[in-house]
Amino acid sequence: MGFNNYVALTTKEDRTIYVDYDLGTDDFDHGDASGGGAYKTLIWALLTVPKNLKHDIIINVAQNTGTAQEYANLQVKGFFGEGSLSIIGKTTGLPSHGDYLLAKTIAGNTLFEVINCATEINVQGIEFSVAAAVIQGGYGIRCYGSPRVLFDDCLIYYHSVGAAAEYSSARFNDCDFKDNIDGLRSNTCALVEVEDCISSTTNASNGMVADSGVIFKDGTSPTGSVANTVEQNGGIISPIVDLNYRLYDAVIDIGGGGDYTSIVAAFAAEGANKSYFIRRGTYSETADVVFPAGATIYFDYITIDFDSGAYKVHTASATYCQASGYLTITGPGATNSTLWYLGGSYNDFKALYTYVIPKNYDDTLVLWPVYIKDASYNNFGTTMIKDVDLTTGNSVAGVMFNVYTSIWSRGIFILDNISFNSPSDLHGSYVDGSSLYNNFNYNFDTLVNPGAGTSYCLNIVAASNYNIVSGVLKDSTGATFTDNGTGTNKVQIIEI
Repeated sequence: MGFNNYVALTTKEDRTIYVDYDLGTDDFDHGDASGGGAYKTLIWALLTVPKNLKHDIIINVAQNTGTAQEYANLQVKGFFGEGSLSIIGKTTGLPSHGDYLLAKTIAGNTLFEVINCATEINVQGIEFSVAAAVIQGGYGIRCYGSPRVLFDDCLIYYHSVGAAAEYSSARFNDCDFKDNIDGLRSNTCALVEVEDCISSTTNASNGMVADSGVIFKDGTSPTGSVANTVEQNGGIISPIVDLNYRLYDAVIDIGGGGDYTSIVAAFAAEGANKSYFIRRGTYSETADVVFPAGATIYFDYITIDFDSGAYKVHTASATYCQASGYLTITGPGATNSTLWYLGGSYNDFKALYTYVIPKNYDDTLVLWPVYIKDASYNNFGTTMIKDVDLTTGNSVAGVMFNVYTSIWSRGIFILDNISFNSPSDLHGSYVDGSSLYNNFNYNFDTLVNPGAGTSYCLNIVAASNYNIVSGVLKDSTGATFTDNGTGTNKVQIIEI
């Protein structure tokens, strides 16, 4: 049997794996402790990680004691899922030469590749170099077909190309590109962000090259003896804020690099029919975040945190909005614990992934984190509620997705690891009012009510008809499905 016959297909829980090149051993009895309990090589550690990442996996790489970890070609390949994979060497600041060294053994090869990974890949505090201080051909780092790759505090040097991206989105923070021929390249259809990177020794040719790709820069950047920046074959190198000004009416940046630091303030000032770019970060808003009509909004992996009060994000009267990107909403919620209130008409959120985290809610009220009300001709995109563990002694229901009078709309709704301990009922989704002609897809994974109430994965009331509903119910003991519609609902919930 091959190696992969011993490796699970999907992660079961968060895990920390240890690698120690000096003290570790590559076999299945090691890896879960530091020192002598660690694996010896990073390549072995990667082979033990399932490709489907439903959890966060951290690989801790111990400091070398004079012997480099040497590889001909080290690949992080084919990982996907909602979790993440992190490779961590030095936890603060740049490593010194030789301390956390991954070294190339064959000139002309790529030392480290991230290939076709549809999940978040993080690398911190690692040196990508060679054991001897001479340039060897090939790439130090190459990202291909991977949309979420982040390098923090890494040393990258002695390569023909220090790092390159193709068909990928990659970010380099506080990295040192030195003694390469070209420091950094953004090649075909790549989007690269560079923030506060340096060249402690100037690269022999170019600092950064955009060849049919885009490089956003913020703060300091790699430098080259011939040129600091080169744009060719349609490539663009631009300060982040400058480029965003060309594309959007307003840039919102909690760090102060845009037009506004508050989403609420930006929407109120700019109003309808404008385009908004919201840069990554956590926004602690103190009022409802209301989408303006006709707005185009891009969320760059942002979190809206309502811990300061009972507020929500909503589109109650918005029309013809477009929203995309990754949005997390967290807090106690407003109006009976609503965090994400979807309404209005002709809104297109099909490229928006929303993660809703209810917490600190008033347990005397019905909990409904996501409320869809009086909505028509909308695409709600993908909305996920995960890791809810709440208990109430009050006879109040938990309704994760409350759909009330939605017409001719569609959406993907995911529930993962939901425990609502209540004397009343738990509903994964409650389709109420006169909800007609919708197309909804559900994924119910571990939906339980340990209390006296009933668990429903899906409950459709009498006036909701002519809907197409499909989905999967997994590990949800006792969860039932009820369709009281008097028309023709086409429902297929597969229990596994």
